[in-house]
Amino acid sequence: MQMAMSFSPDAQLLLRGLTIAIENMPKATFVVDEDGELWLSNRAAQRQYGKGETLGFLELFAEGPERVRARLSRAFKSSTPVFIGLEGVAGERMTFSGWRLSDVSGLGRPLAILQLDQTKTLVGKFLSAAEDAMRSNRRLADSLAQQRDLRHEAARLKRLNETDPMTGLLNPVAFRHQAERMLAEVPDRLAQVALIYLDLDNFKWVNDTFGHQAGDTVIRSTARVLHRAIREGDIAGRLGGDEFMVVLRNAEREAAAAIGLRIAAGISRPLSWSSPGQTAVSTIKPMASFGISCATAAGQTLEALQHEAEEAMYLAKRHKRHAG
Repeated sequence: MQMAMSFSPDAQLLLRGLTIAIENMPKATFVVDEDGELWLSNRAAQRQYGKGETLGFLELFAEGPERVRARLSRAFKSSTPVFIGLEGVAGERMTFSGWRLSDVSGLGRPLAILQLDQTKTLVGKFLSAAEDAMRSNRRLADSLAQQRDLRHEAARLKRLNETDPMTGLLNPVAFRHQAERMLAEVPDRLAQVALIYLDLDNFKWVNDTFGHQAGDTVIRSTARVLHRAIREGDIAGRLGGDEFMVVLRNAEREAAAAIGLRIAAGISRPLSWSSPGQTAVSTIKPMASFGISCATAAGQTLEALQHEAEEAMYLAKRHKRHAG
C-alpha cells in the first residue's frame, strides 16, 4: 500500500525503492509520518490487517490518536531501533521496533519505519558472525596468542553491538534481551525484579536553549549517574532520546523507589556549560521523572512492566507541573 499523493520524480523514485526494500520483510512493516498517517505497508502487514484503504494505521490501536502519536515520536528521535509498546483494538500488546529514515527530504516531512515484533537484531547477527569466525579460526590457529586475539575481538564486537555509543549503557535491543532473561527467572531463581522507567523533564528546553551539544552532555551525565546507581547484576539501558530504563534484581518496590530517588537527585545536580567558541559559562540543572513496576510472578512481560512504569512516570510529571 502506498499513500496517493503527487511527488517529484526523485521523491517517487525514493518511495519505489522504499517499497521494494520493505515488501519482502517477513514481519509486518509500516512506514508512517509524525501524524501517524500510513505511507507504505508490506505484504505481511496487509495480510494481517487488511489491504488498500481498509488499512488505517491509527485504527489498529485502542489508545487515542494523540497518545499513539506521542509514543511514535520516539522513532522520529532515533536512527537506531527503539521499542514502542501499544495496545491493539482487541486488547493485545503490540511491540514495534521503530527508527527514523534519514534521507527522505524530497517527501516534505520525516518518515519512520515500524516493524512489528522484530526479533532478529543486528546484535544477534554480529554475535553469530563473531562466534562462527571464532570457531573457524580456532581450528586454524596454531598458537594461543591467535586464539586470545580472536576472543578479544569477539568481546569487542559484542560490547560495541550491545551498548549505546554515546552513553555506554545497553542499547534497546540488548536491554530487552537481558531484561527478558531476568524476568524468566521469576520466581524460581529471583524472588522478584523491579523496573524503573526514567525520562528527563526539561531536555527539549536544554536543546533549544543551549544547543544539542549541551543536550548530549546532559545525556552522558545521566548515564554516569545510572552506572553509579545500579548494583551488580542490575542492568541499565537507553531507549533513545532522553528515555532510560533500569531493571533491579530482587528489589522490592520501596527499595526501587529509593534507588529511583537517588538517581533523580544525581541527575539534578547542576552542570556547567560553555558553548564552543564562547567564554561565558552557563549552569544547566537537568530534572528527571521516573515510574516503577514490579514482577513477582511468572509470565509477566517486559511490555506490561514498561507500560505500567511509564504510566507512573507520566503521573509523576503531572504532579510536578501542578505543584510547580
